[in-house]
This record gives sequence, structure tokens and C-alpha cells, in this order.
Amino acid sequence: MRTSAKMAELLIVDSKRLRQAGIRRLLDIWADTMGLTVKAVVPDAPLDTCCTPDNCEMTIMSLGGTSIEDAQHQATIGMVRTLMPQTPLVIISDRDDPKEICAAFENGASGFMPTSLEPALAFQALSFIRSGGSFFPPSVLSSGFGKVTVNGASDLTTKQENVFSLLRQGYPNKRIARQLGLSEATVKVHVRRIMHKFGATNRTELAVAAMNAKLGEDGNDNMDQRSL
Repeated sequence: MRTSAKMAELLIVDSKRLRQAGIRRLLDIWADTMGLTVKAVVPDAPLDTCCTPDNCEMTIMSLGGTSIEDAQHQATIGMVRTLMPQTPLVIISDRDDPKEICAAFENGASGFMPTSLEPALAFQALSFIRSGGSFFPPSVLSSGFGKVTVNGASDLTTKQENVFSLLRQGYPNKRIARQLGLSEATVKVHVRRIMHKFGATNRTELAVAAMNAKLGEDGNDNMDQRSL
């Protein structure tokens, strides 16, 4: 007896049912073209009963006008990261504040799409993210963070490169310490030195530098991020 293979899944997480339905309808045709089945849930639903974690190729969190730093969103991101650590996470938000975008990056998101984005460009960005790239609005790379440089990456020691690599994946200091077998205090020292080399005065500015570095790498592949 022949069994049909399951289609890969795209999970949409949104607390507002009407907004969730609108995003699902918008993405249905794109997802079908990509060979994805769209599933939608509210944040407090058990994710592993709403989708198949091993079969989920992308998770989209729609935040509306709330901050990614809200406790509920942080809890949902934690669940997504635990169940699907390798699955790209995309944030859709009414906010286009550079600090909010940086927070998304620091939480391990592969993309941030403000709701002001044209749908055609959103589809391009999602396709690029699914192929292994990332998308963050170009405005954050220049708004208020002009002194941050990407040149610091070439001056990093091997240990600092290891720490920076995990920073770019959105790992907090405690998780970096556990991953690299270091004390959290040692990680903090490395982070401070990395910030100094990039000319960053805080982690938000360092996130901008990390995004610049990552987008520079991704831009050499399928899509020029700055053209969006």
C-alpha cells in the first residue's frame, strides 16, 4: 500500500483570529506554490499538537502592535525554539522601530517584516528566508546606528568569533556559555570586547553590526537584501 508523503508545514502564530485568518489567506497561494501546508494557531495552544515539529519548515509570528519583548511573545519564541530549533522564525509586526527589529534578531529570528511592506516583496523575502537567507528592513541598518561598523569582524580572535557566531543566532549570554563550555562572566567579557571592536555601545548596536555582517553574506547569494 502506497502512502503519500506529508507536505511540509508553515505555521502562523497569532492571538487575533481575524488577523490570523487574513494572513493565512494572503499566504495560501504562495505556500501552495512552495509546497507548504499552512497551519494557524493562537500563542497559548500546544504547538506540537497543532503542527508536526519535524515537518515544519517555517514559523511566522504575527505580533500586531505589541512588542516582541512582551512576556507572551517571549514564551512563544521559547517554545518554538525548543520544539523547532532549526526552523526559520519570521516576525510580522505593525512596529518598524529599529530597536524592535534588533530585538527580533537577538531572539533568533531569520526575518522581520513590518506590515507596511508590499505583499509582493513579502513573498520574495519569505522565499529567500526559506532558501536559507534572512530579511531585515534596510532602514534599521542606517537609522541611528551610523557609527556601527562591520569591519570589526576581521579583528576578532577565534574565541570571539565563536561567541559572535552565536550572538548572530540570537543566543543570550547564558546559552552561549553553556554551548561553548565557558562561564557566563567570561562570555560577558568577550561580548564587551566584541562590542568595542564593532564600535557598538550596547547589544542593540551590536545586533545591527551582526545583521549587516549576515546580510552581507546573504546578499552574495539569491537576493540583494538592500533592494527590498
